[in-house]
Amino acid sequence: MELAPLIIFCFNRPRHSTETIEALKKNKLASETDLFIFSDGARNTAEEVLVNEVRSIINSVTGFKSVKVVERSKNMGLANSIITGVSEIISKYKKVIVMEDDLICSESFLENKNKMLDYFESHKHIFSTSGFCPPVSFPDDFKDDLFLYPRTSSLGWGTWIDRWESIDWSLDNFKSFIQSKEQRQHFNKGGIDLTPMLLHQKTGKINSWAIRFCYAASLQNKLCVYPKESMLYHIGDDTGTHSHTTTDYGDTASDKLISITSMPEENPAVTNIIRNFWANSYIRRLINFCKRLAYLFIVKL
Repeated sequence: MELAPLIIFCFNRPRHSTETIEALKKNKLASETDLFIFSDGARNTAEEVLVNEVRSIINSVTGFKSVKVVERSKNMGLANSIITGVSEIISKYKKVIVMEDDLICSESFLENKNKMLDYFESHKHIFSTSGFCPPVSFPDDFKDDLFLYPRTSSLGWGTWIDRWESIDWSLDNFKSFIQSKEQRQHFNKGGIDLTPMLLHQKTGKINSWAIRFCYAASLQNKLCVYPKESMLYHIGDDTGTHSHTTTDYGDTASDKLISITSMPEENPAVTNIIRNFWANSYIRRLINFCKRLAYLFIVKL
């Protein structure tokens, strides 16, 4: 099995970056893995101290097969940093494992992720793989290590070059999508928060690579592979570029070695449980509905 390169994206959080890297170094495959670290530039003079502190840390990293640090001279923002960084590495290696600087993984993370990338590469209905699973309770009769779900994950994820290069980052077909109830319902199978986030992306309220990644998978009717037991947990806080209202990402990382003997399936009971995890409140749903109507009204003017 040819190991995938590992990419870490860092910005201005020295403690988070240190904890993320130290956890990865404990993986037994770390010494066989090529590591690429992308460090985004400061947005202002005040941030330069923290960015420089992060760069001091990442330039002294050892424990991997190789380490290459890319220091951005200007601030690219998280979305542009990830899109350009992943595109650069995946063009050479054809597959990637991606982490951000606020995730703590288990010691089996790299082994499991490489196993997933190796097994599912030829299964073209799989768009990506996740190292994360929401902290939910599964049905007692669900014994599989993995499950399929119609929503990509941005936490400890992996994908392949053909899936990555199929993404339309400019959202050129958004108008037809937002006017189609069928397309919106299909997208929202992964969570009713998805269409509102895509609308926020289109109108410039947010700048997210992840929602466009998820949208591309939906357009192609493809799925993400998730572990039943999360291989990582989130240590982010309100210092993150895109803090989310959902903060319950669990606090443990399973060290279980997954077994893949056959293609997992979408389990209706599991799908319902995961979808409920991402559900918005009724008030938020109403607000999002009004925003969509307002956008459609403006489009028709």
